[in-house]
Amino acid sequence: LPILLLPMTSKLVLGATGASQFVKGLPFVFRKFEEMGPKVVQSIIPSQMHRTTRVHKKFTVRIMGESDNGYKIVAKRNQTLQEFFVVTDISKPAMQYCVDEVTGKNFLHSLQGREPSVPEELQNVIQNHKRKSK
Repeated sequence: LPILLLPMTSKLVLGATGASQFVKGLPFVFRKFEEMGPKVVQSIIPSQMHRTTRVHKKFTVRIMGESDNGYKIVAKRNQTLQEFFVVTDISKPAMQYCVDEVTGKNFLHSLQGREPSVPEELQNVIQNHKRKSK
């Protein structure tokens, strides 16, 4: 398997089948996960794309399951679905916060006056990330 190394030592692992094909919007999600740094995400392993009968007009990203090494996440858009696996050591609530951060849900909640609470294990990582982005 060829490995594409990302600048902050997180890895995007690309397989031989459909390695260059992603659901529209997914490369942006991968970049955002990578920006969170290696303390949050060690590697991202995308799977093949699948066609569904149901149409999803909005781009959605959801945690579908937990494994020993991380989480199985599903991205949907139109009639296309793609699973990817995130290798990480963080808890499920912290991973849900990261998914919401990547997809912009936390930003929308802050605009509505419902500031999302940052899980304790991510507070240092998020603060360092905000300092670097300024």
